[in-house]
Amino acid sequence: MKAAIALLALSFAASCGQHDTPLATYHPLQPERPDAGADGPGADGSSGPPCMLTYTTTLPGLTSRYKEVPPGKSWVLAERDCESEGAHLVVIDDDAENLYVKSIAEKAVTNNTSTNQLTWIGLGDQATEGHFQWVTGAPVGLTYWADGEPNNLYGLEDCVEVRATGQWNDDRCEVPMSYVCECDGAVSAGQWCDTEATATCGDCSSPCPPGLTCHNQVCK
Repeated sequence: MKAAIALLALSFAASCGQHDTPLATYHPLQPERPDAGADGPGADGSSGPPCMLTYTTTLPGLTSRYKEVPPGKSWVLAERDCESEGAHLVVIDDDAENLYVKSIAEKAVTNNTSTNQLTWIGLGDQATEGHFQWVTGAPVGLTYWADGEPNNLYGLEDCVEVRATGQWNDDRCEVPMSYVCECDGAVSAGQWCDTEATATCGDCSSPCPPGLTCHNQVCK
C-alpha cells in the first residue's frame, strides 16, 4: 500500500494474572494533551509533515519513513508522540515492515518480562471490541497473530504489540513499551481512544457518569 502513497500526500495493576505476559508494571497515564496536526510546513519551510525531514529509516521498495523509539510508553502516549510529528504508530501491511518491527522488538530488552522484547504497532480494537482497526483507518489485511491471539485476556486488552518472534498479541494499552512511528502522509482516523480515561472508559463511546472514574476499564 505504501508504495502507492506519495511522499507528500504520510502497571503490577489489579492482579498479576491479568496479562498475556507476566508481571507488567502499569504506570498511570499522563494528562491529556491536544493532538498535533499531521500536516504543515517542515523545518525548512517545505510542505508536508515534519517527520518527512526528521525520520531517516527507510525500507527497500517502500516510500514510508520510520522512527524507532526505545523508551517505553503506553500505547496512547506512543501514538500521540507519533502524531505530534505528523506520523502515526506503524501500520504493517508488508512482510518487510513486520520483519523490521520484529527487529525492533528483539532489541527492546528490559528487566520486566511483560515489556521485554515487545513493540507497539498502530492496531487496536478500542472503538469496538473484536474489530481491529489501524490508526489510519486502513483495512486490516495481512496479519501475524500468535496462536490463540487476539484473546482480550480478562477483557482488558485493546492494543497490539509485536513480539521478538514477529508474532502479534493484543495487550493492555497501559504497558510501557518501545514503539515505531511511521511517516507516510496518512493521519490518524480518530478510530482509537484511551480506554482507561474517564471520558472513554472501556470503549470510545462510554464516558463514566458524574462522580465516577475509570479503573481497569470500569467506571467506579
